[in-house]
Amino acid sequence: MKKILLAFFLMTLPFIGFTQITNGTFDSNTDGWKGFSGGDISWNSDGSLKLVATAANKKAQSDPNAAPSEGAGNYILSFKVKGVAGNIVKGIIFQGSQSAGVAYTILADNTWETYTHTFEGLDASTLLNIRLQAITASTLYFDDVTFVKEACSGYQITVETDGGGTNTISTPLACYPTGEAIEFTAVASCDKFTFTQWEID
Repeated sequence: MKKILLAFFLMTLPFIGFTQITNGTFDSNTDGWKGFSGGDISWNSDGSLKLVATAANKKAQSDPNAAPSEGAGNYILSFKVKGVAGNIVKGIIFQGSQSAGVAYTILADNTWETYTHTFEGLDASTLLNIRLQAITASTLYFDDVTFVKEACSGYQITVETDGGGTNTISTPLACYPTGEAIEFTAVASCDKFTFTQWEID
């Protein structure tokens, strides 16, 4: 029985933290992706996703949608792309509305280049998808698509109450830089109680 459990754990481990992307390497297929807004996708024999855009703004899209795997915060989308020099590509996140990354112009013909963009303030519970967009009519190839939460460069702060009442941060952030002023609002569980002690850990 232990051997079966261990094998199951090892099979599921590679997908932890990548809820949005079930297949970002395209080693053998394009499962987990679909053509969107007229984009035609297929698997390329070099182990990449091929996007044929016969007109501008055609896309490949991750499928199905999923909430951010590591909760609210900033996420970094990165992928490798190749095509013809001068063609333009960009990454997009759709989470209730479209958030477009920077446009990137391919520098050299048929050479893998890296695209990276940070999407800020993603919601923890709203489903999203990732879109790889050909800004210009072109044939593009994508590989090694990753979507990871940006590391906090300051402090992550949560609020708790020891007993009744509520305690909230007025303007919550995913990460608080050193020196940031934070406003807490505390409400007692009934008007007979008042707060007499605050602790900050």
